[in-house]
Amino acid sequence: MADLRKIALNPSTVLILSHPFHPSNEIGARRTTALARYLADNGIRVVVVSAFGDQPIEPGSELHPGVIAVPVKRPKRPWLDLLVRLKRMALARHHVSSAGGVTVPAEPYDPSAQPASLHAALRDRYFQLLYFIDHYKKWSWRAAKAAIRVGREEHVEVILASGPPHSALIAAAWAARRLGIPYVADMRDPWSDVLAAAHPKRRIELRLLRALEGWVLRRAAAVTSTSASAAALLAERDARIANKVHVIRNGYDGEIAPPRVHTGGRLSILFAGLLYVRRTPYPLLAALETLLARPEIDAQRIQLTFMGDKLGDFSDQLLAGWLHGKRCASVVRTLPPQTSHAVAQEVAQATVLLNLAQQQQLQVPAKTYEQLATGREILVICEDDCETARVVSGITGVVQVDQSDPELLVRVLLDLYKRHVVAGTASVPAEADVRRFSRAFSNERFRAVLTSVAALPIRPERSPEVQQPTLASASGVSAQPRVPLSRTLHRFAGEWLADARFYRALTRANHSGPGSLVWTMLANRGLWLLMFHRVAHFCLRRRNRRSPVWWIARLCKSIGTCFSVLCCRSQLSEDCEIGAGAYLSNQGHLLCGAHAIGAGSLIHARCTFGRLVDGRGEGRPSIGKNVWIGPNCIIAGELTVGDGATVLPNSVLTFSVPPGAVVKGNPARVVRTCFDNSALRRSLTIVSDVTSERP
Repeated sequence: MADLRKIALNPSTVLILSHPFHPSNEIGARRTTALARYLADNGIRVVVVSAFGDQPIEPGSELHPGVIAVPVKRPKRPWLDLLVRLKRMALARHHVSSAGGVTVPAEPYDPSAQPASLHAALRDRYFQLLYFIDHYKKWSWRAAKAAIRVGREEHVEVILASGPPHSALIAAAWAARRLGIPYVADMRDPWSDVLAAAHPKRRIELRLLRALEGWVLRRAAAVTSTSASAAALLAERDARIANKVHVIRNGYDGEIAPPRVHTGGRLSILFAGLLYVRRTPYPLLAALETLLARPEIDAQRIQLTFMGDKLGDFSDQLLAGWLHGKRCASVVRTLPPQTSHAVAQEVAQATVLLNLAQQQQLQVPAKTYEQLATGREILVICEDDCETARVVSGITGVVQVDQSDPELLVRVLLDLYKRHVVAGTASVPAEADVRRFSRAFSNERFRAVLTSVAALPIRPERSPEVQQPTLASASGVSAQPRVPLSRTLHRFAGEWLADARFYRALTRANHSGPGSLVWTMLANRGLWLLMFHRVAHFCLRRRNRRSPVWWIARLCKSIGTCFSVLCCRSQLSEDCEIGAGAYLSNQGHLLCGAHAIGAGSLIHARCTFGRLVDGRGEGRPSIGKNVWIGPNCIIAGELTVGDGATVLPNSVLTFSVPPGAVVKGNPARVVRTCFDNSALRRSLTIVSDVTSERP
């Protein structure tokens, strides 16, 4: 578990909501993972709500110092998965029967060119409704609820949501509205524009999707896009978001690999990754077949390798069937997905890296930037007017060709053969051209955007030499940003409501309904003590003498101070961070000088959390989440009471307690470990000993 003294009590917390995240091997996970590590290394606590590639991640575990995991599992879809498997089996039988086991047409199968039957039309409409927005909607709903819960517990300042899946952006918008905080929408790929390009005849679906996209982006405090073309289209469609759209491209991680100029007299082309729909390798294979027909070409010095998924049934065409009986069959290798070590070995042996980016007008494959940093020559097959072509334009060592010109593709392969095989040299990207695509610059841009929408105390650093393009004006980024007051008040109301529900669960467990909640708010002195403390904490953190709301809060704070002393016989330090859903005893007699009290903690009467002055200086305690503290306890000094710990009555504690431990006595000692105190925190019953109980 994370050290609460170092990170859990930092008031500046960013919540990242992203379906892919490390340790997932999805390439989309690298952007958010790198950003989370960067923010944590710069003193900002990061909480990540993600599926984590369905890896076994423990809730609350630390993925990186300062990066806390909140896993949300993907819901199972047994019937849908069965339908997909049956469809793939039927398509595979269709491939075999159409190929006859011998040969296949040179062009891949185009389903739009075939007459649609009634069965196919109904099937398409069914999946069109099922996949509206995307097929991660149920996961995003669960992620939104998890984000709301952890946002209240950890005092999150801002949410950053990354899509696709774009339903995660909707989840973030809803969670941010409930928490009363800003959120940033990061669009790794375009949303409605992808549907408009792929299926322009779906007008009703496109209109609904554009309306939903506009609602999400208008409510975002900032919008980031990896594509300048996509960002321009967003700003053109809705002028209200033009000033908050920023272009933050993807990038490569780590350092640039040493360039490999000498090829050893061979041409080895490698494609490593996932073959997406419409990113077809067949034009390249056809050009390679034409090249091998030339008498001066030595086929033994040429190798083309495809490594990864979506190979055998790509574009409804078996690659093996296409290669059967052709010259290029002897030089083409197909490999299944490999480990990262095996991929690195293949890259080390390759002389040319292949990038297929066809029919992606507004997108740049994330692997483009990683290939630039490998020190290898790159062959990019894409349209001349697409975003990828604009990014790589002018970079030495990158050959870009449009697949619509087969003769040009053959000439490009012939030029590669002459340079790599005959001359034995390759042209690699220059370090100066590659350096501007470093992930460090993308993280710097993200830092500026997050600082412009939330008061994050990130340490200032030297501005990068290369600036990413942005559609927002330079004056739009404030030097000392402030969270809007309406969002702060919304968050305050949400915390008080969470406190009231927690009190009702303890004091009126057999009652429900809004009347019961109102009675709980009126009848519990501890709840009023907690509310007045939150008002005092608000005044301390948002000192603004020009704001009338601040002066009203100051008046309420003065009333609360009198209430705390006269009615509750209690005093709480104004700078103490108390998480949502904590319980302070209605009997009062509390003296709290702690740094923080975590969410879900239950504190009984006549407790003192104070400073301890010794030769090392002055220290204050920090109480974790879900801690149970009995009456007549004293906790003093620079110590941490871990999550889920239990402090039995009449204890005097002066040392840190690990999570789940039970302490007792004067002086206190650990009498049990790995104890589950959830039963104690569900009622106001006071126990004096748990050593004989089973957890």
